[in-house]
Amino acid sequence: MVLPSTFNWPDILREPAGVVLPASPAAARAWSGPGSPLALRVATYAGATSVVLSLTGFLRWVFVVPPLARSSVTGDAATRAAMDAAWTAQNQYGGTLLGEYLGQLLVIGWSVTLCVIIVRTRVLPRWLGVTILLRPAPATLKGAGA
Repeated sequence: MVLPSTFNWPDILREPAGVVLPASPAAARAWSGPGSPLALRVATYAGATSVVLSLTGFLRWVFVVPPLARSSVTGDAATRAAMDAAWTAQNQYGGTLLGEYLGQLLVIGWSVTLCVIIVRTRVLPRWLGVTILLRPAPATLKGAGA
């Protein structure tokens, strides 16, 4: 949404380098705003880290759960008890701690920071930033779990 409003995107992609390159810093400044590039950089890292943490939580279903399930089904009582403990540990760590809590906290920080930047710089309509800030919390933050 920012590119079309500040950079004439996608039409500028058909322009020569002499037009595109001088316009690029102006578009970047319009997005980050005076005095807020650090906030935008921090928000970007928080958002990217959130994706990695959430992905870690989801990938446990691909890489961790199948071997645990196989060992639990085919193993003896001691193996099943070990798989139960391993399941609990990886589910609480990879799913609950990393994927849900830390991933969600970082995405909240990313969202709030971007909304504040939208409202302060007016690079997008102010109502957009305010609306995103005031929307209801996702179900995972209300205790639904993953």
